[in-house]
Amino acid sequence: MERLLGRMDALSCRSDLPDNPENVDPWNVREAVLGIGCAAADAMGAWELELTLIEAVLASQRARDAPDTDTAQTLFNRYGPLQRLGRVDEAREVLTDCRAVFAREQDWEQVALTTGALADVEAGRGHTEVAVSLMTEALLGLYGAGSAHVQTLRVAHHNLAVFLASSPERTPEDARRTLLHGLTSVLLGALVDGVDLGAATRLIHLLVPGHEPPPATPEELVTVMDAEPGLRLADVLARLATPEEVREKWSAVVEVWTGARDD
Repeated sequence: MERLLGRMDALSCRSDLPDNPENVDPWNVREAVLGIGCAAADAMGAWELELTLIEAVLASQRARDAPDTDTAQTLFNRYGPLQRLGRVDEAREVLTDCRAVFAREQDWEQVALTTGALADVEAGRGHTEVAVSLMTEALLGLYGAGSAHVQTLRVAHHNLAVFLASSPERTPEDARRTLLHGLTSVLLGALVDGVDLGAATRLIHLLVPGHEPPPATPEELVTVMDAEPGLRLADVLARLATPEEVREKWSAVVEVWTGARDD
């Protein structure tokens, strides 16, 4: 690893030098290779190594005067390994700094994603109510940005359901929101990723034990969900599939839910 970092450091940070015959920017090669190393370290659970490689990417970006949003994107990647190492306060500080940069640059999708990551950190600190509030804000921000990938929305709905279910002061209304956001996540996953409906729906059932009935139709689901200002589930579903396809998937979700409830 030291040899790799040494070779990466030897690459120029600039591509406009008169004696540079390369067609590829050296810094691009360096940061791409380091990025692969980060992914490998993450997969191996080598959190300290991942942090070292992220710092190398940041050093390269700073040396070439990369845009603030680029360095903030890289800095964002520190929060995962920091959290796994138990350095939760540092992870929170990193995300707070990143969110300030994204807000200044009016990158609202990244603001929402960073807010969702802050919710994850707060949940890890045992601050469940704060996590629920932040995840709700993040979800509304993702819908408001208008460009968020459906997979990102699916994960946000799922995480909000998990945080709601984890609240020690959960109310009947919280249980209902857990069900709605959890099953919305399942529906989006079924429409986009082909998730296992049985496994995904049973997982939500673990979060909402009992006999809470889901909306009978996707139209009823949309009416309830979009009653919350800022949510536009109807628009998302219309982009993904025909009304018939949405009804078919939702019927399958309700069928699995009912079967899990009756077991």
